[in-house]
Amino acid sequence: MSDVHLLTEHHSVIYMIKIGKKELLEVNNMNKNISIIVGHPNKNSFCGALAQKYINGAKESNANVRTIYIGDLSFNLVLPSGHNDLPDLEPDIIKAQEDIQWADHLVFVHPTWWYSAPAILKGFFERTFLPGFAYSHVLSETGKKTHSVKKHFSGKSAHIIATMDAPPFYYRWIIGSPGHKALKASLKMCGVKPVRTTSIGSIKTSSDKKRKKWLQMVEEKGRRIE
Repeated sequence: MSDVHLLTEHHSVIYMIKIGKKELLEVNNMNKNISIIVGHPNKNSFCGALAQKYINGAKESNANVRTIYIGDLSFNLVLPSGHNDLPDLEPDIIKAQEDIQWADHLVFVHPTWWYSAPAILKGFFERTFLPGFAYSHVLSETGKKTHSVKKHFSGKSAHIIATMDAPPFYYRWIIGSPGHKALKASLKMCGVKPVRTTSIGSIKTSSDKKRKKWLQMVEEKGRRIE
């Protein structure tokens, strides 16, 4: 294996290191902050297993990982008055916002129910990605909100990993990937890009062998911080 010389900068210090292909991947991901958001109510589900595999792969590449199991959090899913009168943030929501702010890369792992993400994930998103935190409205000269927004999460990337009972080709080409599109559009409005998607299914007809293959695939994605 031939060596490659690479200059990499971290914490204002420049190091000269000799690396091969595998080590190059690890250096690129070194000290990257990743928050994994598990949008299944049961963290012992297959989504929970996929999230753990991603964590294992990311840690192999020396990334820093935090995990948010939404099902373990205590918060009100509902915004009673929308954004007109925001409620006080519960401690679990404050901590989740800290983890989201800290991250360079966000990973959402969730099942697909009724062609989209579960209510628990949508409610979590509405309670955390708030105006003033994830984005801000640009004001007109008279102080009124415009349709333009200031994106607070520019520089972050994301990956949506969604399980489903429908075959992925059916979800994409026949249904039109409504869940992926909604979450991607919401993230991009806050400045998050690129936003990758991975569809895993059909879960209900899958064999143990197939599930093992999916787990290995997601672990590799974690290793590459995709």
